[in-house]
Amino acid sequence: MPQRKKTQIFATVFVAFVVVFALAVCFIIYSTPEEVVSGTAGNYSINISNGGYLVEDEGFLFFTKPQEKGIWRTDTQKNNGAKRIHKKGDGFLQNIKNTYYYIDNNKLISCNWDGENEKVILNYVKKPLVVGSLIFYIDENENLCKYSSITEKITVVLKDKNIKEFLVYYRRIYYVDGTGNICKVAFDGNNNEVFIKANENASKLSIDGQYIFYLDGTKLYSVMLSGKQLIKANIVNAKEYAVFGEYLVYSNQKGIYHCNINKLIQKEKGYKAKRIAKGEVKAISIDDEHFYFFDKDDNLFRINHNGKQKQTVK
Repeated sequence: MPQRKKTQIFATVFVAFVVVFALAVCFIIYSTPEEVVSGTAGNYSINISNGGYLVEDEGFLFFTKPQEKGIWRTDTQKNNGAKRIHKKGDGFLQNIKNTYYYIDNNKLISCNWDGENEKVILNYVKKPLVVGSLIFYIDENENLCKYSSITEKITVVLKDKNIKEFLVYYRRIYYVDGTGNICKVAFDGNNNEVFIKANENASKLSIDGQYIFYLDGTKLYSVMLSGKQLIKANIVNAKEYAVFGEYLVYSNQKGIYHCNINKLIQKEKGYKAKRIAKGEVKAISIDDEHFYFFDKDDNLFRINHNGKQKQTVK
């Protein structure tokens, strides 16, 4: 009987613990603001650094062109042409919860998937980045600002830093300052520090897994985000690039190349990147299955992540 009583007490305590733990988890989930979201939500970071020209949703690819206004849509699985669905759009797209954001004449506008219910969110933005309910952007005074769609409040995160570009990753903002170095700062503007000192000028930041990639002049580097010692890997010379897992696509004056980034970093003997097209390209982007790039005439091409089946998106 005493043993049975002890068992009952243990069971009661265990059930109470489970209930309290579940309530605590629910409290944390529901009390955490929607604005605390990591990543770039609705786009890959490299797409943002390359101009935000492309975003995928429900099997469709939506894109804008570097030198032409408008928004186009095409099927990601079929090469059945691209349809122009909007006359507005200046080279930035993002999709958050079936709401599309785009720039037109420096105005940040949202609309539904079908282009209806347009709403001007902010009258002047540069390099916007939508993360959950927060929108980060550079204002007309060159300040890094944060806008909450919940409170509709604008907060200056960093002032007078001459920020060239930035990304958001796990409650930190990584940005290139006026001297070309890569810095990081918390959402509230605290703990601002230089993260990576550039040899020339850093540009085109992107994050894939635990690595941050960037161009320093024309050299592509990768650095682990964690760890006390920053180990920089000088990978290739490039003007633009895109990373997806183990694959890298990059371009320079000679053309666009595809390779296994791990083999390239490890300098595997005899391994070289494969050129898949001649001539300069721009705005290299990614979706779940393909790399995309525009040629000098704004024609859009796509290839599989493994570098095969190059196609023109007509």
